[in-house]
Amino acid sequence: MSASGSTNAPALDLGAVNALDREDFVRLLGPVFEHSPWVAAGAAGSRPFDSVEALHTAMMDVVRDCRRRSGSISCARTPNWRARRRGPGA
Repeated sequence: MSASGSTNAPALDLGAVNALDREDFVRLLGPVFEHSPWVAAGAAGSRPFDSVEALHTAMMDVVRDCRRRSGSISCARTPNWRARRRGPGA
């Protein structure tokens, strides 16, 4: 993060993100939350987003809903997460 409080990440073209089909939306944003594409997939139906903050809120809502339904964050432990945790060849 720079002294101004911003990151060096490229700017997000929210209009382009909103226009993506579901598959491309998940492909682009799936890595954002611990490489858990289910979060992006759950938020895809909330488009169009009028701000990056609204996009973030929608993704957080997916995680919160999962926690409420399961009583824990265990729903975030997708097969990909478990495989990464075990390591290659597991």
